[in-house]
Amino acid sequence: MDRNNKFTATVETVCQVCHERCFLECKVKDGQLAKVLHPGCEKGLYMAETLHHPRRLKYPLKATGEKGTGKWVRISWDEALDLMAGKFADIRDRFGPEANCVGISSHHKERTCDASHSLAKFLNTPNILDANYQCSQCSCISDFMTFGEWTTWETRIDYENSKCIVIWGANVVDTRPVKARRIFEAQKRGAKVIVIDPRFTETAKRADMWLRVRPQSDGALALAWLNVMIEEGLYDREFVAQQCLGFEELKQRVAEWTPERAQQITWVPKEQIIEAARLYGRTRPSCIHTRLGVDGQSLNSTQTCRAITCIFSIKGDLDSVGGNILHTPGDIPTAAALGPREYLNGTLNGFRNIYWMMRNWRRSPDLEAKRPGYRDYPIYNGPQEISWFDYNSHYPTLLEYMEEGKVRGLYVPGTNPMAHYANPKRLWNILKGLDFMVVADLFMTPTCEVADLVLPAAHAAEIDSLNHTLSGAPGAPYGNSIVACPKVVDPPGEAWDDMRIVIELGKRMGADVPWENIEEFHDWMLEPVGTTYQELMAQPQHQMIFPMDFKKYELPGWKWNTPTGKVELYSYWFKKLNYDPLPNYREDPVSPLSRPDIWKEYPLIMVHHRLRFYQNSERFDCPSLRKLASEPEIEVHPQTAQGLGIKEGDWMWLESYQMKGERVKGKARLVPEMHPHVVSISQGWWYPEITSPDHGIYEYNVNTIISDGPPFEEFNGHHQMRGIMCKGGKV
Repeated sequence: MDRNNKFTATVETVCQVCHERCFLECKVKDGQLAKVLHPGCEKGLYMAETLHHPRRLKYPLKATGEKGTGKWVRISWDEALDLMAGKFADIRDRFGPEANCVGISSHHKERTCDASHSLAKFLNTPNILDANYQCSQCSCISDFMTFGEWTTWETRIDYENSKCIVIWGANVVDTRPVKARRIFEAQKRGAKVIVIDPRFTETAKRADMWLRVRPQSDGALALAWLNVMIEEGLYDREFVAQQCLGFEELKQRVAEWTPERAQQITWVPKEQIIEAARLYGRTRPSCIHTRLGVDGQSLNSTQTCRAITCIFSIKGDLDSVGGNILHTPGDIPTAAALGPREYLNGTLNGFRNIYWMMRNWRRSPDLEAKRPGYRDYPIYNGPQEISWFDYNSHYPTLLEYMEEGKVRGLYVPGTNPMAHYANPKRLWNILKGLDFMVVADLFMTPTCEVADLVLPAAHAAEIDSLNHTLSGAPGAPYGNSIVACPKVVDPPGEAWDDMRIVIELGKRMGADVPWENIEEFHDWMLEPVGTTYQELMAQPQHQMIFPMDFKKYELPGWKWNTPTGKVELYSYWFKKLNYDPLPNYREDPVSPLSRPDIWKEYPLIMVHHRLRFYQNSERFDCPSLRKLASEPEIEVHPQTAQGLGIKEGDWMWLESYQMKGERVKGKARLVPEMHPHVVSISQGWWYPEITSPDHGIYEYNVNTIISDGPPFEEFNGHHQMRGIMCKGGKV
């Protein structure tokens, strides 16, 4: 009991409401979370409001009458499991296992991802509807194809020891607050911070340099950086000579990408381009952090990320102190013998997790070949010897399969596609037409509204689980630990752990379920590292820390995990699959430069941003967070607003050229630093309190004016989400 008797228990655990995964000290009183200590942001601070919200789903609900009309009847878990087992089995038996599909949540929800991959195995389906489809996949492809690991994502960056930190297409103050503190603490110690973003974000305000790039022209900027670095010799000649393949070809490619040419495309003055490239190139060690501003949401994303990857590769700070680093297992000699793919993508530091599942729980080649997009996007979801994302379906093709009746059953745990996928009106009709759809979640979301069956899921703080730290625990600043996350309180009503749902459903369907219960599942995950969940719980802060080593490429026998064993500036697989093997830049087919005719009618370029109080479409149910950000906002230059008759705080609308006639609205926020032709709208919006089935999505969510159709990015097939020409006006 707490010393002052105010609380009845104290629980140390890990917050899982976003990717940061901060260590928390939770105070419990009479079975309820009463206070959270040491949260990294407001989302964790107000966690109790989510756990104990009166609108939490507490019992299984079955739709009655027409789907989407809001008519439900409470049923028991036995009825729900029998219904699911019968429906999914019937679809499988009549149309084949590829007629079922499993959704995957954002990867900060490790448990729901574990459950999804497990259920996909039990159903023997190759189809995954991935919430991360437009998130980080392009930097993953770029990094893997260049040197065999993923390092530009913020898990694997040594901010503390870096002397120059480039934040490209990310607003870490709002989206990664713990990492932002680490970055700006390094700045106080003398590190330089360069931010590249169309918006004057909170991160940009604190940077040493801010480059206001035209949305989705980042690839041209990156090529110009390479031009300056190579022309002025600002790269590591020894590293390039010994570790890299294709430098001469890269040098020839970027010779034409002068700062003068990039200025015309990017709207960044050539003097700034040169100054930033020199600052980065002359400062060692250095690192680059990218996110969605350049990754996964434009039509040139993969090649943009390739150019950025080549920047820090030739710089020589790859896997170095202060640079972008590879994950390290406990056994360094084994790492050198195996190469990174065998242990890094299969497991994280040795324990079985979602990455292990996606690499090892393969379906038959014939069945996998039926996965939507398998042949069109082989690097994204094709054969195992090529693809690093061989569990994903190509989302637009998957929608077509649903419309055509090739996919008929869908299970969606812990994610809300209606709120974070493009063209939600079309998606509603597609989901409504499925033979059977199940959603497991905390609240009645717009996606729940169109389901046949809604299941009450437990929050991460209401279950025992396993995770790996991302923001860094004491002694594990690079995510190099495994941590047991004990539950803080019991779930409400009959809410279940997502993994329990899947285990019990697998049993009912006669699947080969490897575990009898959650405890066995945890011990199975930890088996490769020789411990159990209870043994891990007995460790300080419930964690096992793995050692870190740098410059692993200097180990005897090391080969980079690429077909050539080198850092491939000139990509073997890109060439073999008839892609451009060198980084390039292609102007979007509809942009101010390529389509001045459309530009006349739609004279604004739209991007979108996330408010720090929400995670994608989550936490809109939290009263305290809603007080901090109660309405969607649209950032606009004062001159542009004046021309539209708009003042600060006025409601304004946006319409894109992609979805003519569809409009969404938000409150104007005048930002003098914005480019007069650029606007940014906050994303993810829906209103739990609105009683209509769409909960306000069609009126307030930016995805309503974004198309899910072609043209598609050539490597992973995603559609355009940012840099879209639009127009606006006063509501």
